[in-house]
Amino acid sequence: MIDVSLIVPVYNVSEYLPECLDSLINQTFENIEIICVNDGSTDNCLEILEDYSRKDERIKIISQKNSGLGASRNVGMKQASGKYIFFMDSDDFLELNAIELLYENITKNESDVAFYRGYKYTDGNRTDYAMLNFNKVFGGCDYHDFTFTYRDAKGYVLNNGYNAVLKLYRKEFLDSYPDFYFPEGIAFEDILFHVKMMVRASKLSFIPDRLYYYRYNESSIVNTPEYTFDIFLNIDMVEEFLIKNGLMEEFAEDFEYFKMKRLDFHLMKSNSEEFFRMTKECYSHIKPNDLFKPAELERFNILLDSGNFAEYLIRLYNNKDKDLAKLRKTNRDLKNKNNKLKKENDDLKSKNNKLKKANDELDSLNSEILSSNSWKITKPLRSFKKSLK
Repeated sequence: MIDVSLIVPVYNVSEYLPECLDSLINQTFENIEIICVNDGSTDNCLEILEDYSRKDERIKIISQKNSGLGASRNVGMKQASGKYIFFMDSDDFLELNAIELLYENITKNESDVAFYRGYKYTDGNRTDYAMLNFNKVFGGCDYHDFTFTYRDAKGYVLNNGYNAVLKLYRKEFLDSYPDFYFPEGIAFEDILFHVKMMVRASKLSFIPDRLYYYRYNESSIVNTPEYTFDIFLNIDMVEEFLIKNGLMEEFAEDFEYFKMKRLDFHLMKSNSEEFFRMTKECYSHIKPNDLFKPAELERFNILLDSGNFAEYLIRLYNNKDKDLAKLRKTNRDLKNKNNKLKKENDDLKSKNNKLKKANDELDSLNSEILSSNSWKITKPLRSFKKSLK
């Protein structure tokens, strides 16, 4: 029987797909299947998948018309035969021992879900991905023999770690609930899935290792303004789930904070007055509580006091976010400068290599001359000319 099913939705990522697949087929843990759901790609992703599947029989390809990330993951789950489920985005990649470490942790702890950590990966540079740092809650304990429930880390239910790829799931646990699937046709589909998983799992476990490389893409759905409206659907779905399962009273303050943080995040990416109007309307039902920090409350009050979108932006950027905007611009300028310096360095390296090659050729030619018979025969003549000087 297969131990772990790796589910990889694929859509127009031919530039990064080989690196992703290489990191999967070369895992130190080998008893896996790799289910690649080709979601109507219009580039050469399918050809890449077929080429890899000929080399590695563990790769299974499912092709469908473009249906989105949630639908692709659901299709992959239905086809999975492994005891554990792992989700992978096709433009990302893994450390080669990732599945081995996760499998050891989840089986030893007999947990429903094992969490781990990752890096944000941009232009060949990696930075810490802030999500899922359970060390802040539990400290440096022995995570090889440690389990917990959502009540031990309540702040992670609604306000941290939604990303589906940073977990290994026990399939039997997912199959025990008929509604364990991703919402289809909307963005941010992993939020509700994460909330359900957290409150339902009887045992959760964690390894602090950073094993996943999340490739940050400014053009991704998360960063695309037209998809920001989907956050309202996600808020409604989470609220409905909490109410239906008798959890709203327990999570009342967390839910208010969840709404504010999600709306605040997407408001900064939207240029739509309609999004502002809907956000302001949703904000009007938020009740400040102990979870809010002073800076967040300031933005909260700015929004509620604003009469229109333009006024909001003026007031917002005349306050602390003006400094944030400056920092972002400075960061962009530094990145551009760094890229220029990198190019100049590459050019200098290339020139240096050419000069080194030319010098090596001259050294070789000089050695040939010094060892030649003509050089040896004319040595007395050279010595005589030298004595005349």
